[in-house]
Amino acid sequence: MEKRKNIRIPFTIKSVIKYNETEIEGTVLNISLHGIFIDIPGMIPTGTVAVVELMLEGYSSKKTLRLPGQIIRSSADETAIKLGTMDLDSYITLRDLLMNCSDDPDTIMKEFIDIITRN
Repeated sequence: MEKRKNIRIPFTIKSVIKYNETEIEGTVLNISLHGIFIDIPGMIPTGTVAVVELMLEGYSSKKTLRLPGQIIRSSADETAIKLGTMDLDSYITLRDLLMNCSDDPDTIMKEFIDIITRN
C-alpha cells in the first residue's frame, strides 16, 4: 500500500547534491513539495544533511533553486531526499514548477497552503 500523501511529479532535470564538502551530479526522477528522488552514481549515507541544486532555465532567465533536505534512502544509483524548511521564495518557485507539470494543480496548491500555514 502506498504511504505517500503528497503528489509526486515525474520530472527530469539535472541536479547537484551538495553535502560534507562533496558534490554529486544527478538527474531528478520525480519531485514533490516534500521530497525529491534523484538518480545519482553512488550512495549517500542515510541521515546526511544535503542541499539539492536545480538549474532552472526559462525563456530569458536562469535560476538555481536550492532545496535543503536530508537523505532518507540511498542505493547504488538512486537517492531519496526529504526536503527541509525553505524560504518563501523557494517554496513558491517549487510550487509553480510542480503546478506547471501537474495534472492536478489544485492539489499542489492545497499542499502548498498546508506547508505555509504550518511554518
